[in-house]
Amino acid sequence: MTLVEKIDFKNRKVLIIGEASIDKYIVGSANRISPDAPVPNIKIDEDLSYIGGVGLALKFIKSFNTSSIGSSLIQSTSPSFVIFY
Repeated sequence: MTLVEKIDFKNRKVLIIGEASIDKYIVGSANRISPDAPVPNIKIDEDLSYIGGVGLALKFIKSFNTSSIGSSLIQSTSPSFVIFY
C-alpha cells in the first residue's frame, strides 16, 4: 500500500505555499553550430509553457479530489503573474 492510498485526501483541506513558476520548453532542431559561439543554431518548431512550482503541486493535489488552495508571492512583471492573477 502506497502513502497516497493510506491518506484519505477527500476529507482534507490542503494549503500549498511555494514558488510560482512557469516551465518553458523550446522544441526544434539544430543543424549547425553558431560561428560566433560554440552553441547550436536552433530552428524553433514549438514553444511550450506549463505551470510549475506551487501550481504543479496544486494540480497534483487537486487530482485526489481534495479541497486545496495555493499561495505564492510573485512580482507583477513575472510571467507567473499571468497564471495566478
